[in-house]
Amino acid sequence: MSISQAQLVIKPIDPVNNPLIDSLVGQLVGSGVIVQNVRSNLVETSRALATFKAPQQLLGIKAGLMMVTGIADTMAGANTGGVISGQIPYSDTTDEASQGRMMLSKVLNPVGSTTQRNPTDVATIQFDIIPATDSIKFNYVFASEEYNNFVCSNFNDIFGFFIAGPGINGDLNLTPGFPNTKNVALVPNHPNIPVSINTVNNGIGAGTPANCTFTPEGTAAYIDNTLAANHPFIYNNLKFNGLTKVLTAEVKVIPCETYRLTLTIADVTDRAYDSGVFIEKGSLRSSGVTAVQSSVFSARFPYSIVDCNPGKFIFERCANNTVDPLVAKYKVKGTAVNGYDYVQQLPDGSTQLLPDSFLLPSGKAVDSLILIGLDNPSWDTIAEKSVIIRFVSNSRPVNLDGSPNYRGDSTTLKIRRKFVYNAGPDINLCRGTDTTLKPATVPVISDRYRWREVDPIGGDTIQPTSLSCLDCPRPISSTDTTRRYLVYVQDSISQCISTDTVIVNVYNIPTLAVTTNKTGNAVCRGSEVFLSANPPTIDSTWTYQWKKPEPENNGGVEPDSLKKRAFRIISHYKEQFYVVTAKNKLGCPTTDSILVRIATKPIFQLPAGDTVCYKNTYEIKPVYLADTLETEFSWTSTDLSVNLSGETNPFLIINPSRPAKYILTGRNACANAGAVKDTFNIFVIDSISGAHSYTFLIDSLTPSPVQFSSQFTPPTYSRQWTLKNEDTMWDTTLLGDNPLVVFKDAGLITSQAIVYSSQGSHYCADTSRLQLKIAPLGTVFVPNMLSANNDNQNDFFKITAVDKDGKVLREITDGALTVFNRWGKKVYENADYDNTLNGNDVKDKLNDGIYFFEYKNERYKYKSGGWIRVIHD
Repeated sequence: MSISQAQLVIKPIDPVNNPLIDSLVGQLVGSGVIVQNVRSNLVETSRALATFKAPQQLLGIKAGLMMVTGIADTMAGANTGGVISGQIPYSDTTDEASQGRMMLSKVLNPVGSTTQRNPTDVATIQFDIIPATDSIKFNYVFASEEYNNFVCSNFNDIFGFFIAGPGINGDLNLTPGFPNTKNVALVPNHPNIPVSINTVNNGIGAGTPANCTFTPEGTAAYIDNTLAANHPFIYNNLKFNGLTKVLTAEVKVIPCETYRLTLTIADVTDRAYDSGVFIEKGSLRSSGVTAVQSSVFSARFPYSIVDCNPGKFIFERCANNTVDPLVAKYKVKGTAVNGYDYVQQLPDGSTQLLPDSFLLPSGKAVDSLILIGLDNPSWDTIAEKSVIIRFVSNSRPVNLDGSPNYRGDSTTLKIRRKFVYNAGPDINLCRGTDTTLKPATVPVISDRYRWREVDPIGGDTIQPTSLSCLDCPRPISSTDTTRRYLVYVQDSISQCISTDTVIVNVYNIPTLAVTTNKTGNAVCRGSEVFLSANPPTIDSTWTYQWKKPEPENNGGVEPDSLKKRAFRIISHYKEQFYVVTAKNKLGCPTTDSILVRIATKPIFQLPAGDTVCYKNTYEIKPVYLADTLETEFSWTSTDLSVNLSGETNPFLIINPSRPAKYILTGRNACANAGAVKDTFNIFVIDSISGAHSYTFLIDSLTPSPVQFSSQFTPPTYSRQWTLKNEDTMWDTTLLGDNPLVVFKDAGLITSQAIVYSSQGSHYCADTSRLQLKIAPLGTVFVPNMLSANNDNQNDFFKITAVDKDGKVLREITDGALTVFNRWGKKVYENADYDNTLNGNDVKDKLNDGIYFFEYKNERYKYKSGGWIRVIHD
């Protein structure tokens, strides 16, 4: 066995051969970390501080910095028992870094404690650090001679790793005095339990159990070194009675900020049975640079999108450590294939495969490289791929088996074929309900949105009519059928486009028609009745709930039957509404009800009688109708001309022509006394007619006289017979059955005859109305010229009637016309002149010249004479 495998080698701090600051930086701190202001409460010749090398199987760490509460180099070798490491001489202590003792005192005596425990033989190293990464991490092993006999005693030796600085959420027990200060040397998974004898042990307390805090993690982290049989190799090479497995003190920090670290270990209460801590070499290490993934449009997308959103890795180091150029070496991994799924884009626009390192030039703290996603068929089945760059480990050896140890921090960049816009989960709702489409992705108002509907038959997209808006992120859907909506979203910055669909499932609300097995929903008192809620289809997913019948109707109703679609009531005693609510599988409810009546002997009453005009429509209505359910009605009458065989309604409409009796009969199954009857008497007023006519006695061209004739029935009934001139508002009353009227004024004349009868409160009448037109008489006009020149003017000698404006009202074709020459000789005579005297007819008989005429008309009482000129050419 080689020496390195068999021995623990401890080398105390020495100002010449092994100075503290060199040991600290060389053993504890790795590359990429800036250390400043190193100080200790011990002189540089104190043997309480040392560096060590050890076989891997001894401590789990091979080399590093060692701190003890006694003499460090005495702890190598076999564990022979007793007090081994001695004490720290008082002459080795200084006032430097005295805060370590005060911090441990606050941890040992938390707020509210009643027992005072004081740290002794304190060894402290304190320094400032500027980390390049976002975490500080130490791997260490705590060991002590106090194990196992003084577990749970007041001799609770302790180790503390305290950090103070920006962003540190300080421990309550350290304030006031040490704000923003936290102890991170803790039992695993217990953020408030420090590493000490009483917290990490074999779980058995030799002292007072109240002094201990036992946890499964504390017990699991302990290695007992009191017996050679337990761990022979450790027993033969380490004199501490017990030790922990490798523990890690870790805390998140802000890169490039300054933090103060205090590593301190102490005995408690006495100075015997010392303790120590082994801190792994290079525990605090950084690649010197951090990397974060981002994208060109990082405000919206933390990932890269093929064709529209390049991704990038941003490399950063501390601004006060940029004197020299820095090459950040990493290994490229991930599911995305370099050169197939992505390439690096250089500043000049050209592309290359992503290399395994990145250069931060001298004087530059931040730089980035751009990755371009490449389209290829694999995106059809893979939605997202990753590019991982993993740096050399910052807490383990830089090289592992001769190769770089790429087990350090890593950064992952996601690449997607398109950006993911989640339109939200599918929505289930009841028919008739509106819903707002609420995307799971928080909408960006400046983005463009376009909603479409997917045709369920062809799969094409169509413009929806059921959305409140088509270009907003949260439209309201008002649909009565299930629809699939598709949304297109275009990012306002990168112009990347994404799509997603959301289905609005519309569930029909059950429609019910509650029925019974009884006609008219009536049942005889005390008998059974079946009730059924009948939906359009029998769906087993629907549920039913009937309202429980009132106590008077509970006979034979089982509670479970109220949850069925149909149930039976054995004994029904009381009129009652039965209500049922049905729900579909979504819980959409609908309710229906039915009134189940009690059928009894028919109870009704007709009025005694009434009067009606001849064949007028009349409805016979019962004045009282208590119960018609399950009652069969029929009508009969003494008027045998009326057919009532099909009338089964208690309300009867008739058009009587004679007085008669109408009898209503009611029967039902619940009546033991047979049929119930009642009679209604109808009295009919005789048929009435007001017909009349008129005749012009001479002709229709004269205003007089007119003979009127009546055909009134019955002739003895009262009447009103009037004439009215519609043009002059003149009216008069006609008397007798055949009055003769001579009209003096022309106009539109209306004759109206009303024959009526009033019997009690009943009034019957008939009206006859006629219109006749009386033409005006006018003035007789006799022309004074007769032409034979065929110019269509004065070709005939026409006698006419004209109005006051000279307008021809009509020709006058009667009367006597005689024509004389200048010597009084008759040259033309016609006793019944009809306006037929033509100029061509008398051309050969009468010379061109002046003649005289005489015209008489007995009907108009008119006589006139004058001259007339006959013209040939």
